[in-house]
Amino acid sequence: MATSLTAACTDSSTNEQTQDYTSFVIKNNTEHYVFYNLTSGYYDKNDTCHLIGKHGDVGIGETSQEFKLDDNQIDTMFLFFNIGKNTRSIFRIETPLVIQPNNNNIFTITNFNHYGVDSSWFIYPH
Repeated sequence: MATSLTAACTDSSTNEQTQDYTSFVIKNNTEHYVFYNLTSGYYDKNDTCHLIGKHGDVGIGETSQEFKLDDNQIDTMFLFFNIGKNTRSIFRIETPLVIQPNNNNIFTITNFNHYGVDSSWFIYPH
């Protein structure tokens, strides 16, 4: 199963064996981007963004720590990050990542479309 981030993000969770919890990791296979302050979030029915987790900095060729979801009702999420270590500019990857329940979802990002967001609680996860 492939999840498209400009046709360059893959989800290998369908190849994983099921487990009694849902988790995910983010692999950074981009050539030029370090994901500083990588954060994941989801939007509720009112389009308010909620925090799933803070994943720290994920460098080129690195993989985030496994993150276990407490809520199996979350089925899609977005990634937010800074491009510079000390910048305040926040970017969101446009394409949502689909979470398969009871799997260790592995999302590999090689290329993506993104846009800047402000830090209001409607748009950025808190």
